[in-house]
Amino acid sequence: MVSDTALTLGDHLDKVQRSKAKRLLHTWKDIFETDLLRIRQTDLIEHAIVLMPGAVPHRARISLYTEEETAFCHRLLPKTEQAGLIFRCDSEWAA
Repeated sequence: MVSDTALTLGDHLDKVQRSKAKRLLHTWKDIFETDLLRIRQTDLIEHAIVLMPGAVPHRARISLYTEEETAFCHRLLPKTEQAGLIFRCDSEWAA
């Protein structure tokens, strides 16, 4: 097991491969993070939706989701909001 994670390295790795794998996982630990509350914002990417002048909001029907999908969202969304990865919005664009 790699320290402080739930990842397990296979027994087939020799000592050098195991060391390289641990170094890789440590160096890029933010990519392999499994706890949403430990994921941090980045400034490496910017995202924006640029609207055309005069664009008018369009309300569409809410998509239907399975109970499993709904339960997943009920578990995931509060955690991502708490981690600061998403934010509540009350926009006429329903974003």
